[in-house]
Amino acid sequence: MQTILVPTDFSKNAEYALDVAYQIAFQTKSDLYLLNVCQLNEYSDPVLNASVTANYMEQTEENISQAMEDIITLEKYAQVMIRPIVEFGGLAQQINATATRIGAKLIIMGTKGASGLNEFFLGSNTERLVRTAECPVLAVPYNLIPFKLNVVLVPTTLQPNQAVVFDKLVAWQQIFGFEVCLLYINNAQNYQEYDNPEARANELATQAGLKKYAFYTASAFQEEEAIFEFAEQRKADMIVMGTNQRRGLTHLFLGSLTEDVVNQAMLPILSISLRKH
Repeated sequence: MQTILVPTDFSKNAEYALDVAYQIAFQTKSDLYLLNVCQLNEYSDPVLNASVTANYMEQTEENISQAMEDIITLEKYAQVMIRPIVEFGGLAQQINATATRIGAKLIIMGTKGASGLNEFFLGSNTERLVRTAECPVLAVPYNLIPFKLNVVLVPTTLQPNQAVVFDKLVAWQQIFGFEVCLLYINNAQNYQEYDNPEARANELATQAGLKKYAFYTASAFQEEEAIFEFAEQRKADMIVMGTNQRRGLTHLFLGSLTEDVVNQAMLPILSISLRKH
C-alpha cells in the first residue's frame, strides 16, 4: 500500500480509524500520515483583516500540531512513524489534495453515518470523500471489535469495470489471506442479464488472480438490505465495493449504492473508484 492517509477531527471515531490504519501500516510497512483540516469558514470572522487572520491561522496550526503530536507519540503507535499534516480549507477538497500530494494509496476515515433528512441534505464527510477520492477509501465505523479480516464480502455487478475491484481485492488478499464471498444481486429495477453469472465471476477472479473465493446470488429489491443480511450470515469482517462516484444531478436522481452502504454499515467498507475504468 506504501502510503496511507488518515483524516482526523480528534473524535473517538477518528481515533479508532487511526488504530485500524496503524495495524494496516504496521503489517504492510506503509508510510502513515495523519491529517487535520481546519475549515476557516466555520471558525474565523469574515471581517478580520489579513494580518489578524494570518495570526489566527498561525496560532490555530500551532495548537492543532501540538494536539496531533500528543496523539502520534502515544505508546500504542510506537512501531510506526506517523507524520502529522495541518491544512486549512474545505474538508473533502483538502483531503483529496493532500492524498494526491503525498501519493496516498489508501485513505482511512472514521464514520458516524447519516440517515433520513440528514443524509439527504448533508450526507456524511466520509460519503463525500467516497464520491470524490481517486484512491480507495476505507470507511471505519467506531466499535470495540479489533480489526481483523477473515471473511470479506464483495457485492458485484460483474460488469467489465469491476475488474479494478478484483485487482485491488487480490492485493489485499495477498496481505491478509482472507476468504472472499462474491455476491451477485438480481434487482428487478436494474437487472443485468447473464446466462451464467458464476462463469462470469470466475472469469473476473481468474484474470485478477483471486484465491479462496465462493460465488453467491441473491434476488432483492433493496440491495443494501440484501448486502447487510448476507454480511451478517457470512460473518463478514469487511465489505468491498466499486463506486461510479456519480455527481450533480446524476447523483441526485440515481444515487449511489456504495454511499448508502457506507452510511449505514456497522463494519468497515472499502470503496474503490470505477470512474477511470
